[in-house]
Amino acid sequence: MCIRLKGKKAHASEPENGVNPALAVSELIKSIAQFSEPNAHKENFALCTPIYMNLGEKNYGISAEDAEIHYTIRTWSGENMTQLEDKIKKAVNAIAQSYSLQYTIDWFEYFPASNNDDTCVSLIKKVAKQENLFVNQHVNSLKFGEDFGWYSQQYKSAIFGLGAGEEHPALHQANYDFPNELIATGIQMFKGTIAKVLDN
Repeated sequence: MCIRLKGKKAHASEPENGVNPALAVSELIKSIAQFSEPNAHKENFALCTPIYMNLGEKNYGISAEDAEIHYTIRTWSGENMTQLEDKIKKAVNAIAQSYSLQYTIDWFEYFPASNNDDTCVSLIKKVAKQENLFVNQHVNSLKFGEDFGWYSQQYKSAIFGLGAGEEHPALHQANYDFPNELIATGIQMFKGTIAKVLDN
């Protein structure tokens, strides 16, 4: 989501003649952080991760007028997501009003949860065993956002990952480099899965 705040520009020597959104931004960041429940074992798990923000412009004579904050938000269920969205909307509205700011909230790149079908999971496990691959089943769902969720709403399916090992840098870290040897493992899994499905 993107929260945009609009105040009123003024000379930096006379900020009282404008409406600078800086304090509202700091209050919003604190407020939204309180909605997070990072414990993945809890049913009300929720993440509000700041992604990007911008305030004003690089002009030292101007008190800022505009600000925007981008977040990625994640929950285990659609119901929890709706509740989280409502909390965010109320917080933005209250804080914007208290600082005499106009605001908009844009929601985009929504992915529903990828719901794994038991039969498909069983098939994946059989193929992994057949290919002599170790299966590490997570106690909780993975927190990644994934558009595969749209597919799982229409068809029986399951999503699985190929692990590069605990010592390998995680996705999106600065030193991440995709290990090409995983390509062969992926081919093994998909080839084996296709063969099993065709046999049935």
